[in-house]
Amino acid sequence: MATYPILWDLIKEECDIQNRPSLFVLTGSYSPKLGATNHTGSLRIYPLDMNTLTLYESGESTGEVSMKDICEGRDVFGTNPLTYEAITDRMVRGGYPAAFERKADDLNVFGKSALSSIVSTDIQEATGKELRENVTRELLRSFARNISQYATNKTIIADVAQTEPLSDATFYTYYDGLLRLYAIREIEAWSPALRSRENMRTGPKREFSEVALAIAALGLSAGDLNKDPHTRGCFFENFVWHDLSIYANCLGAKLGHYHDGLGLECDFTIHLPNGEYGLIEVKSGEALLPEAVKNLKKFDGLVKAYNLNHPNSPMRKAKFKLVITGDSHYARRGEDGIYVVPIGVLKP
Repeated sequence: MATYPILWDLIKEECDIQNRPSLFVLTGSYSPKLGATNHTGSLRIYPLDMNTLTLYESGESTGEVSMKDICEGRDVFGTNPLTYEAITDRMVRGGYPAAFERKADDLNVFGKSALSSIVSTDIQEATGKELRENVTRELLRSFARNISQYATNKTIIADVAQTEPLSDATFYTYYDGLLRLYAIREIEAWSPALRSRENMRTGPKREFSEVALAIAALGLSAGDLNKDPHTRGCFFENFVWHDLSIYANCLGAKLGHYHDGLGLECDFTIHLPNGEYGLIEVKSGEALLPEAVKNLKKFDGLVKAYNLNHPNSPMRKAKFKLVITGDSHYARRGEDGIYVVPIGVLKP
């Protein structure tokens, strides 16, 4: 790693000399530390996010329904090949390519390996500081306990401080390292101006880049999750975010979330390049579908109320509303126009 900053600067200079695209492919697990290179790489080196495999990439999703078709309002149909237990196993195993090449008795062996690398060496290299393994491990445990929730930094700090002393300043050092490693991802809040800023919660929602890492942080098994549907549902939301964020990126779109001070929330929002947007709820079981549909329908009333008060700058309704499920048998669009699509049939 000592030669990394030198290579970065040399490549930047070569890009200037040859002045043409696609000269080099650089791979790595984190971005260069501030000041480590003479040049940031701006306009020469374009960063690409690398992720573990989606269900479609691993061949576990049939790909019968595309996000592109949903975004364009087309009818959809597909049959879900994945059982409740199969999805749990996949969450525990993760999308690590090696997990599909080398079978192991412990489904979470690659998640545990990733966790061990992060706490023992990776975060130190990413920050250039001697950070304590126990604190890093407890931080990841706390983020995992609050997975797919709206926990504030203060909540995380207080949680970790019960076992490991942690000041606010120290927290941000560790947190910066986890962001640099892409272990934790921030999903920005969607601000549609439906209500006043005072009622908006604009802090980011945090998810794990790979849900198997969160499962490893808590030491859970597939059996543990299957016996606790509520906890499994929180992990399933992170699982869906992983695939959905990649599919959205293929469309040039961006994911966000909505949560206001009056309790209305939407798990994910998707913002399309043409300015349209969609609303997405995630439910691990078909039994929770009515709740998700009811919640999505509330947004029409908010848009209507906003437009009555702002006739000169009206807001468009959502281009589509979608519920992504785990155990639904079929993908369809209901009479109310709301899509219901199991994750096992989805593709970009």
